[in-house]
Amino acid sequence: MLELKVEIKFPPNSSILSSMIYEGQFIIKKTYGNQVNNGSLQELLNNFKGKIKFNFSGDDIKNTLTHLCNSNIRNVDDFIDCLLKNTTLSDLEVYLAITNGEMRVGSYSFVHSKQKGYSFQIMKVDRYQGLSVLESGLLSKQVTLYADESAIYLFFLGLFSSFIASSDTNYYFLLYNTTFATNVFANPIMWMSIKENFAQRIREVINKTGQIDNELITLVSLLNYAAIQKAKKSNVYSIDLRLINIRKEINAYKVYADLPLTLLTDLKIYENEEFINMLENLVARLLDPASKFLTGRDKTGDGYHCYLALKNLYTYLVTSNMAFLNMFFREIHEAGKINPRYLSWVSRMPIFA
Repeated sequence: MLELKVEIKFPPNSSILSSMIYEGQFIIKKTYGNQVNNGSLQELLNNFKGKIKFNFSGDDIKNTLTHLCNSNIRNVDDFIDCLLKNTTLSDLEVYLAITNGEMRVGSYSFVHSKQKGYSFQIMKVDRYQGLSVLESGLLSKQVTLYADESAIYLFFLGLFSSFIASSDTNYYFLLYNTTFATNVFANPIMWMSIKENFAQRIREVINKTGQIDNELITLVSLLNYAAIQKAKKSNVYSIDLRLINIRKEINAYKVYADLPLTLLTDLKIYENEEFINMLENLVARLLDPASKFLTGRDKTGDGYHCYLALKNLYTYLVTSNMAFLNMFFREIHEAGKINPRYLSWVSRMPIFA
């Protein structure tokens, strides 16, 4: 089968559109390297069936999906089947340009044509960001985005591969900061594996709390000792991730949180493996009652103290101020006045500096 060239022909920027397209190329490079053809792309896309919880907007269902698929598509699995059935790709060389008041993303011939293409609402979630709309005279004008099939493939591969959780109409995605693109392209297998190691813990927190709590997300990531050590053994000393919450609102999507997550693997605290493992295990236990407080289900009040304990532990890890470590244990003891089980969790735990 004929090999395809996969290449993004515009520099990375922080927009969701750019970030997802780059994530699409990351997952292709990680899975197939440079040996890419239509069969391998279809295999990769098919592997996401049954794993993604994402709902299309009403406008997408009525217009874009009908245009692309010639049938009634309502969920991700139907959409994947549509792409597998209706698209055969040539080279995936994706350009991005503003032409005649339109933002166009796709092949060179497409972005320089008047062909309408497809206009998914999720691809327009931040349509102005990262583009020189001021220089183009479009700052005060509505810009319509159109994409061709190659851009759709890369964008949705990126969206599917970075998806980690959903809650009601909220969708959560873990991506690399696009400033890391050169690093990821240099060793996609290693970098995508590192991201997945952190995604597992972050997914657990979101599933329990139903939200992005910046401090809790950062805390469980800092205490993911196994992932930190794996990265360090690969001579990785800085990991620059980005956690995004996108919410569906009838016929549009909005970005409700965009959390930068920079992790350093050579912090002093990682020198004491016993201490870090004890903290990691304790945090895993405290998350359940703390989540009850965050979701309004803390009927006895111990969840409140567990949440405060975790916030103090986060502050200790980012400041190294021992006062916050002491406050961490103090809040656990306050929770222990309500339920003695918390005292048993820390009774044998030595406090290391």
